[in-house]
This record gives sequence, C-alpha cells and structure tokens, in this order.
Amino acid sequence: MTNPPDYTAARFWMDAGQLIGLIIIGVYTWWANREKVTTARFSGLETRMERVETKLANPPTCANHGHMDQGINEVKGAVKRIEGRMEGIVNALDLIQAHLLNRGK
Repeated sequence: MTNPPDYTAARFWMDAGQLIGLIIIGVYTWWANREKVTTARFSGLETRMERVETKLANPPTCANHGHMDQGINEVKGAVKRIEGRMEGIVNALDLIQAHLLNRGK
C-alpha cells in the first residue's frame, strides 16, 4: 500500500504566503488611512487660511471708521446705562442689608 502524499511543505509555503499577503494588506491599509487623514487636515487648514487671507485683503478703510466709531459709541452708551442701573441696585441692596441688620435694635 502506498503512503498518502506529505503536504507539510506545501502547507508551510501556503501559510507563509498568507502571512506575507496579510502584512502587505496591513501596510497598504495603514498608508491609505494616513493619506486620508493628512489630506483632511490640510484641507481644513487651507479653508482657514483662505478666510484669513480674505480678511487681510479687505482691511477696514477710513470710510469705515465712522461706522465703527458709531458702533463703539452705542456700546459705550449701553454700558453706561447698565452701570447706572447696577449702582441703583447696589444702593437698594445696601438699604435692605442695613434694615435687616438694624431690625432688632
């Protein structure tokens, strides 16, 4: 009776081929993902740079100063009104506190 063929060497080479194939696929996947991430980062950076360049290309001119000055004056007026109201609130709280402290006397 004949012995069945020995496939040990063939199995070894098949396993070695699979290992090499998996290593190649792993390296390719790593490289492809790295390229995607790098491209996405630079795309976002380019978008931000375009916005900055657009703002720097169109700085405010002397014609815009009057408009900006008007806006600043409006803000200053609003802050003054808030300051006046806060002073009134502080005075009212001082009176309430004095009344509560002197209540028993």
